[in-house]
Parts: sequence; structure tokens; C-alpha cells
Amino acid sequence: RAGYKTSVECLGRLMVSAPPPEKPGAAPAPPRYGDRVAVEGRLSGLGWLGPGASLHYRMADIDGFIKAYSPAAVENLGDAHVAPLFRWGEILRDRFSAALYSSVKSPYSAIMGQMLFGAGKEPPKEMKAAFRDTGVFHVLVVSGQQVMMLLGAFLCLAFLWKRSRFITFFAVGGLLVLYYVMTGGGPSVTRALVMGLIALFC
Repeated sequence: RAGYKTSVECLGRLMVSAPPPEKPGAAPAPPRYGDRVAVEGRLSGLGWLGPGASLHYRMADIDGFIKAYSPAAVENLGDAHVAPLFRWGEILRDRFSAALYSSVKSPYSAIMGQMLFGAGKEPPKEMKAAFRDTGVFHVLVVSGQQVMMLLGAFLCLAFLWKRSRFITFFAVGGLLVLYYVMTGGGPSVTRALVMGLIALFC
């Protein structure tokens, strides 16, 4: 009812969305990776989604949503002092995404951005529905699949490179870690990174 507010404690990762500002250019600057934010809005889980969409968000390690009441309902509380490595990864991802959006036409650039990093512009609802109806909605989420594909490609290049096993481990492992920080981490990508490094070491 109007004027009713409550606070709910929840554990997990939440996707926050806010309505567009009434005046163009009046939206606050989006938070950076690692910033602490306070949001007033409506909290919901994944139960109202269909099986395909629900699986998509679970694979992205998202446990629920918060829809802010207004753009001003999202308050940036400042830096949470995250590892600088992830800050650099965010900068690299933004630069790569900018080059992608400028060289690939929409909406294909948005789809490629989601497949590569799980972030960036959202594809149109019609195209997301087509992915869901064909049962391949999960490809729009960064998971172990992307890490393993990169590992396979890097190992093929390393085989052609014909360097020592020691150099190959650090070169390929470094590229995997770079991709890891560009995606912002996440449990599924972390597991794939650890298994990939173990496979390289063995």
C-alpha cells in the first residue's frame, strides 16, 4: 500500500534496474565495478520467469531483481575497495565493448557483447525470445563454456608456437586470467578458470 516500506535481508547477486529519467541527460552516472549502492525499489526472485529465462539468470549467478522506484532511488555510496585487477579488467572490457559496438551493427553487437562478457547492451526482446524458444538462451551467459573454448584456442596457438611447457603455462594462463578479470569473475567462471589452470599445469 502507499507509503509502506520494509527492509529485507537477502544473500546473493541482484540485478538492479531503474526507469529512465523524465528529462534527457538527468540520469546519475552509473556505478563502477566494486561501488557500494543503496537502492529503494521492489525486490523479486526468479520464480515468475519461464524455465529458459530462469536458467539464463541462474547461469549468470543472478538470484533476483530489484526494480528501483526512480532513477534517484539508486544512491552511490562510494568505493568498496575491490581488487585493482578487476578495475583494470572493467576498463579493458569497456574499451573492447566500445570497439565492438562501433564496428558491428546492432543488435548483433549486443549479442556478441553478452556472449563474450555477459555484460553491455541488452539484445532486443524479440531476439532474446528467439534464443529462448530454440533452447540456446544459455549462450548469452558467460560460463565455463567460453573459458574452455578460449583454452582450446590458446593451446592450439601454443602448439604452433612451439615453446617450452613452462612458457606455455604462464602465457596461456595469463590470457585466461585476463579474460577472467574482464568478465568480472563469478562462481561459474572461477571454477572454469581453476580447472583450466590445473589442466595446463598437468
